Amino acid sequence: MLYQGKSPVDEGPQSLTPQPPPTENIVAMAPTQWVPLWAAAWTSWLRVGEESTAPPLVGSGQAADEDVYVPSQAFLAALVQTLPSLLPHAPLHSQPGQLQRLLRVLHQAVGVPSHDYPPFQMLASDSALSPLQDAVINTLTSLQNVSCTQEEMHLKDIFVT
Repeated sequence: MLYQGKSPVDEGPQSLTPQPPPTENIVAMAPTQWVPLWAAAWTSWLRVGEESTAPPLVGSGQAADEDVYVPSQAFLAALVQTLPSLLPHAPLHSQPGQLQRLLRVLHQAVGVPSHDYPPFQMLASDSALSPLQDAVINTLTSLQNVSCTQEEMHLKDIFVT
């Protein structure tokens, strides 16, 4: 629990009530103070994306009967749906290889076998896309918008790999 001020022992029974952290400190942060937080969020997202979409290694010493973790389509869709809000702050143009790593995660996420949606099942919605496919398309649209606002990143870098 968070306590503000002196120790609860010094204050008596009224100080035992936890106080919420002041939000004005968070709002008043300068844009440069957010950079390390966005960098940590990007690194975490990319690490989770790479680890959860990496195909199993063939001949890596795994027993044939050993289970392999396959993430669900709902997990991958949720992961990709968080990406458009992170893209404007991601160091795609300043750090070499970041864009290629992002595109590899998106490509491998769409390639993960789906047990939730059979290959040729018509979905109940108007769209013929799964939520994951829809999230990837929304992410590519966001990536296009970000590339239009950042002069260092060009669309040719996205589609020519």
